[in-house]
Amino acid sequence: MTSRRQWHIIVTKQLEDQLRRAKRIYNEQLNKKSNRRAREVDKEEQQSKQQEGIGPEAIEAPKTQKAT
Repeated sequence: MTSRRQWHIIVTKQLEDQLRRAKRIYNEQLNKKSNRRAREVDKEEQQSKQQEGIGPEAIEAPKTQKAT
């Protein structure tokens, strides 16, 4: 038969494991949602740039020539 202290240690470890698992699952779901939202924002930005007629060459900084 386990003592009260041993029982307390066992239960504490089980609760810590459950909390760790729950945090991991929560963070995975949060990352999936944020990644999905980031992809949606990228698509929206690309569509708005296409509608405005801005191509990738216009997005880059203009190159300047050195005076000789």
